[in-house]
Amino acid sequence: MVVSAAPFALDPSETAEVAFAFVGGSSLADLQANADSAQSLYDQHFGVEEITSPGIIVDGMVRFYPNPFSEKAYLTFNLTKAARVKIRVYNSIGQLVKNVIDDVCEAGVSMLRWNGRDDEGKRLPSGIYFYSLETEGYTGTGKMIMLH
Repeated sequence: MVVSAAPFALDPSETAEVAFAFVGGSSLADLQANADSAQSLYDQHFGVEEITSPGIIVDGMVRFYPNPFSEKAYLTFNLTKAARVKIRVYNSIGQLVKNVIDDVCEAGVSMLRWNGRDDEGKRLPSGIYFYSLETEGYTGTGKMIMLH
């Protein structure tokens, strides 16, 4: 069963992330349940909310990985032009724990590292956290899980 397929080309200097899931089942209902489970696992590991929003974020895609993480994680995004970017991390009850960046980023792909510490440099406990990325005409959020 092919869920989706489309031809695309990459230049020799380009890269792309691709995920595959091989699922099976004894009935169509089993197959759908297993496909849903595979999608859920993918969503948990990448913790990304895809937002299609024309404008400054290319393809509306922001990636946070690895997820779950233990000591450091990366947030990547792709800007069509230089713009001020604000990334904040909140705990599970909505309290701001870290201002990762509030600065102008150049056009293109940016990758920021977060070390799992709060604004005072203290290591945060294991748990569920949320990030917010704001820039000109775009706001995106995502969930991340920290495990020690």
